[in-house]
Amino acid sequence: MKILQVNCVYRKGSTGKIVYDIHTELQKQGIESVVCYGRGEKICEPNVYKTCPEWYSKLNNLWSRLSGLMYGGCFFSTGKLIRIIKKEKPDIVHLHCINGYFVNVYRLVTWLKKKGIKTVLTLHAEFMHTANCGHALDCNKWKTGCGKCPRLRSETKSLLLDRTHASWKKMKHAFEGFEELSVISVSDWVASRAMQSPIFGGHSIRTIHNGIFTGNFNSERNFALEAAVKEKYGIPENKKIVLHVTPSFLNPVKGGEYFLELSERLPGEYIAVVVGGGATTTEKLIAVPFVSDQREMAAFYQMASVFVITSRCDNYPTVCLEANCCGTPVVGFDVGGVKETIFTGMGEVVVFSGIDCLLDCVIRWGAVELKESLVEQCRFSNDRERMIGEYIDVYRAMFY
Repeated sequence: MKILQVNCVYRKGSTGKIVYDIHTELQKQGIESVVCYGRGEKICEPNVYKTCPEWYSKLNNLWSRLSGLMYGGCFFSTGKLIRIIKKEKPDIVHLHCINGYFVNVYRLVTWLKKKGIKTVLTLHAEFMHTANCGHALDCNKWKTGCGKCPRLRSETKSLLLDRTHASWKKMKHAFEGFEELSVISVSDWVASRAMQSPIFGGHSIRTIHNGIFTGNFNSERNFALEAAVKEKYGIPENKKIVLHVTPSFLNPVKGGEYFLELSERLPGEYIAVVVGGGATTTEKLIAVPFVSDQREMAAFYQMASVFVITSRCDNYPTVCLEANCCGTPVVGFDVGGVKETIFTGMGEVVVFSGIDCLLDCVIRWGAVELKESLVEQCRFSNDRERMIGEYIDVYRAMFY
């Protein structure tokens, strides 16, 4: 059995790490594995291909803004990817996040269908079943064909044309009649949304929750490291930490304004900390830039009294898994797949934008010390080995 994975990035970001984890485990089990990715630096590893130069992806980004089609173009890089697939002759192709201006999604999917290549598609976001946006929020046009997009500029970056209906038709046509396709969702919420889309009409959708490396994220605290982290970022020793982690605090989807309001209303014994980018330090909030060191990131989770997620929409945020596996309760808004990431008895969700309820939860859960037996169950449930095993089961079922 030979598996070829395709993703936007490799070894970085949530999907890049998942691809790397699956690739590594397949090789350990003696299963042939190949990875193709489009964005980021070129990584020199056996059986790993970068299919698109950065300048070319930027050129296609510009073209998409003029043409209005985000998932088209990419003539040469798509041709290169198809040539690699022909050369490697995989038994199964696994598509992850294939946005990012490095491949023509319509052309690739149509080619895989035409050649009868067994294909696994993981829905990490909404763009495949909406054919346009990564987060549809409260818009339901994707259920009937899109067009006259109310968030055209913010979602498609189109400068001139509304081609959302054309994109929807192209995506639907690409998947129509694709019999050798297995669709996987990262959350029950995403699956329920995708099943409402005519694009995946007739396809059953299975959920495989993402997993993390619990060797990094656990409750074994390093107090010397925690002290060093507090000193490095100016976090007071005598304050309870309310933690928020996001790649972009200013992204409207991430709901940074809600966490900012929450921070202003915290009692005096608490301090809010944002790890990521875009936040500004205030009297009640400490902004920490992106942390790449996983040990340091684990220290943030472990020394926090509670972790808060304030997204307007989130498909399956792994930051919640990381916090829970470090023994930290998680509270947030009941949107998307957020509640699926919170282990039973280790946090709760409240109605979206309900700051009063969120504040009550922060104070209540911030006083809870979770039992180690519960944290251990959480780590077992969320370990990446469980996720990888489920994907390998899917591969074997398709292969045999």
